[in-house]
Amino acid sequence: MKLAGHCGIRIVAMKNCLPLCRANFAVILKWTIDGQDMQQQRRRHNGWTWPPSLLQLVFWITIPILAPSTAFLLIPLHILYAPLAVFTGTVWLVLQIIVLTCIDPAVNNLRKGQAPAYFDASKHEHVIENLFCNICQINVDPNCKHCRQCNKCISGFDHHCKWLNNCIGSVNYRLFLLLVLSVCLISAVLSICLIVLVVISFVNIGLLPDIDKLPIELMLWQGLCLGVSVPHLTAAVLCAHLLHFHYKLWQRGMTTYYFIRISRKFKQQEQQQQPQQVEKNRSINAGLKPIEKTFPKLNVIKSRAVRDCNVDNAYVSFTLQDELTNNKLK
Repeated sequence: MKLAGHCGIRIVAMKNCLPLCRANFAVILKWTIDGQDMQQQRRRHNGWTWPPSLLQLVFWITIPILAPSTAFLLIPLHILYAPLAVFTGTVWLVLQIIVLTCIDPAVNNLRKGQAPAYFDASKHEHVIENLFCNICQINVDPNCKHCRQCNKCISGFDHHCKWLNNCIGSVNYRLFLLLVLSVCLISAVLSICLIVLVVISFVNIGLLPDIDKLPIELMLWQGLCLGVSVPHLTAAVLCAHLLHFHYKLWQRGMTTYYFIRISRKFKQQEQQQQPQQVEKNRSINAGLKPIEKTFPKLNVIKSRAVRDCNVDNAYVSFTLQDELTNNKLK
């Protein structure tokens, strides 16, 4: 038995397996490098469908550690109300995350009992053609996209969130923004409280009457406060940046997925323009009239949103030129 792999395709060649048959044959098992081939994997129902993503595991491990630590360090602020406030905020965030993870953002007409069909790239150029998904075998709306990770069509697809291990579409987009806003505000308040408590302990420790109730040394408490404030402050800054990014998308009537596709399209155009720019510089040095560029420029916002894998491959039937016409950027 020989085993060979090339470009994500494993070929198993078995020779002389049957005593009466000396023919060689091969069994080709198609699978992607990341093990998530749409043709072979099952359809995901929601964020709880196995396997979990790495960021999802990190999140569920971090919360039970970070929340009690923060509540303990805020005891000098108030021995009762400070931990209670941290507990309330944590429960609020966890409930939102559970709801977003449980929601199935798939299109309404998706046949629950029908398995994903095999996509033959030799017969179809796109997964979705003429508003029909060749994998889900259903008619879809123009804003629909077939998610590669979930292996199903998502109406109003924005992006696949690896923290929730679920897609964000028109069904749960507002709840997702509410979660990001909640994380931003709660993390910002907690980080400010931790830093302010450390400053007060240096300036006037008498303003903290409950500081004596801590079972640890003062210097250790100060160091822990500064250390725990770092992840809270980081989460607040990143979520604020993400909210600003989605606000800009809302102004332009775009989604994260469309923005990434258009950004990559213009990046490819800029790479194609580099040889033309060299010729332009040569013509300027030679005293000739340069040829002006004909490609429009795009004011690109750097996105921290989760990327959809293999965006370069076309999975929808519309063209980028139509998208640029419908969504002119300022």
